[in-house]
This record gives sequence, structure tokens and C-alpha cells, in this order.
Amino acid sequence: MHTWLQDFRYACRMLRKNIILTVVMVASLAIGIGANAAIFSVVDALLLRSLSYPQPERLTRSVHRSSERKPFLRADGSRAKPHFHIDRPGSAGTR
Repeated sequence: MHTWLQDFRYACRMLRKNIILTVVMVASLAIGIGANAAIFSVVDALLLRSLSYPQPERLTRSVHRSSERKPFLRADGSRAKPHFHIDRPGSAGTR
């Protein structure tokens, strides 16, 4: 315990001695921790939490594909949006 306390005091003295290095290290840590928290928040919201639909495993996506090379473009050049459908019990849902 005594050597750990000596090491800690020595580290604090060195950090006070090199102010610019200390500021760069603290800023790097703050940016890294902030970016990590932001990325995890996005991943958690989009990938880890379940969908806010009842029975989300029944949610399907249907996309019209044409025989042309660009299947998501309409004849007028606009993009075709995918259509989502919730297969409800008793409905004639197609996949």
C-alpha cells in the first residue's frame, strides 16, 4: 500500500510539472469516453433493444425487384421505398 501511495504522489507531481501533456491526456480521454458512450447509445437504441411493436418477430419487409440493373429506381428516376407489413393472425400475409 505504501509503494502505491508513493507512485500516485510521483504521478501527480509529474502531471503538475507537464501541464500541456496533462491537458492533452485529459482531453484525449474525454473525447474517447464521450465517443464510446455516443456510439454505444446508438447501437443500444438501434440494435440491442427490441422493436416497439407487439410480436416484432412477425414484422416482414417486402421489396419489389424489377429485372433491370437498378431495381430500386422507378422509370422517372425516383427511388422506390421498401414496404413493411406486419403479419397479423387471421390475415392472408405473404412473404
